[in-house]
Amino acid sequence: VALNLLAERRISSVPLIDETGIVDAVYSKSDAATLAKHSHILSVLENPVQQFTSTKKVYTCKKSDSMKKVLVEIMLGCNVRRVVCVDSTQRVIGIISQSDMLRFFLSNSGVQHP
Repeated sequence: VALNLLAERRISSVPLIDETGIVDAVYSKSDAATLAKHSHILSVLENPVQQFTSTKKVYTCKKSDSMKKVLVEIMLGCNVRRVVCVDSTQRVIGIISQSDMLRFFLSNSGVQHP
């Protein structure tokens, strides 16, 4: 399912949630690439995706957090590519990626896109 989501929606990662709906890990394209290198790939395709996630810590923010906090404190400060946005009950709202940040700054910079 995770591989299909990445391909169909053309996204670079998908949050993995536990049975209570709280984000537990993030599965990314690089995790999928690692899976593809597995010598017995067909035999492990039914295994839980979490076995193939490389990210141990999930970085989160609230939708009320500032762009500065997300970009400077979390992304740059912790050297992460994506931050999971959660609500007050720790349930996933979405993911903010470095690409999202770049698009935001470009769209608000007045620079013309080719």
